[in-house]
Amino acid sequence: MKLKKIVSLALAGILAVSMLTACDSKSNNGNSGDVPPESNAMAGIAATLTEKVDLDKIKFSASNELDNALISAIGNVGTGSIAAIYDANGMNSVQFVDNTHANTVLRTVAMDLIDDLESENFGNEGNVAGAMGKLTPSAANQWDDDLNVTVLYVVNSGVEVENALAGIANNMDNALKGLQLDNEAVNNVTTQRYTYSGAVSVYSKIATEDHGKGLTFIAVQVTRNLA
Repeated sequence: MKLKKIVSLALAGILAVSMLTACDSKSNNGNSGDVPPESNAMAGIAATLTEKVDLDKIKFSASNELDNALISAIGNVGTGSIAAIYDANGMNSVQFVDNTHANTVLRTVAMDLIDDLESENFGNEGNVAGAMGKLTPSAANQWDDDLNVTVLYVVNSGVEVENALAGIANNMDNALKGLQLDNEAVNNVTTQRYTYSGAVSVYSKIATEDHGKGLTFIAVQVTRNLA
């Protein structure tokens, strides 16, 4: 109960920051509605995603590296583009984004994010299962340490973060359950065991000059390490 109370307060905090930034930020650079992650709130968001994923094999945490990569990937997207995506798609439920997504701007953000973090899923994955499949032990990667995959989701900024995380957990459920804890499928001589860790980052961009239309970007990274 205490954890849920802390998480609720953290989520309330990030929403309050979003509202204040949307109302008070004014500039001429087309990026006046940027709402970067708040470190305290991000810890609460990571705890919420861990709770909703509900798997012993992986826990999520906040990550400065992921925060910075997400901010950089979205940095060149103007609020005019944000409003246009909002108008065209609504984005009332979370959407998985990779280089197969119909929107060019969103595709670019996803690929820039993945490239910056040197993630394994820089390619035509098509869905989260394809992306997470890059962590499956193979003859080529079974001894690799610190192997990571990063996926991007986007949703209307009016959707509560907790509800968006529930949608992401549901979308990732089977792929995360399928993460293998050893290499026995590809090596029956020398067994290598693995552990997994996760990170999450949230960043909202709001067109304050266009009725507050905005999108929330949520990046999730999963890393496989040698045990």
